[in-house]
Amino acid sequence: MKERRATTVAAARSARLRKERDAFNEKQPWHSIPRGPLIMIADAIVKYRKGVWHTWFFMLVRPVDGEDAVILPPYHAQGREVCTEWLNAFETVSPNVLKRVKALVSDGHRGLTSEATWRGWLIQRCHIHLIMAIQARRSRWAMSRLQSEGVEIHALTNCILNNPCQKKADQALARIEEIGWSSWKAPTHVP
Repeated sequence: MKERRATTVAAARSARLRKERDAFNEKQPWHSIPRGPLIMIADAIVKYRKGVWHTWFFMLVRPVDGEDAVILPPYHAQGREVCTEWLNAFETVSPNVLKRVKALVSDGHRGLTSEATWRGWLIQRCHIHLIMAIQARRSRWAMSRLQSEGVEIHALTNCILNNPCQKKADQALARIEEIGWSSWKAPTHVP
């Protein structure tokens, strides 16, 4: 009995939210796209619901010389975040808008970087995704096997991302490369 009531309440709540969303969308059209050259920011959210993977692809654009981004209508697909679905998501964007995009900021998903490379856009990795990728290989946390390297790499990465002094950023980058070469182990060949 409790389960049926909970299901009924959840269904009623979902119906009310859909109705409110549709009413909002009728009154609030999508914002107009800024004029001039653009930067695109893109990411996806993947959820597993009732035995099916769903992915929502989000793209925003902002003027190169501005700070406020405008969200484009999201693209939804069943399945996970894959290259072909990013291609489909890009096809929902006006060709006029895509022609004005000069750079892409993203998490570095292959579908995004491939599309940006093909279109001749500059590619910038989202800072938090870059730091997370580094942490996955050299964590600075206490349980990490290579914690001291992780702490140093994290500090050097922040120096590169946040330092206006090119010389200091170059020195930090050189040190990261040095750590990479010194911690790389050649595969052993067993005859």
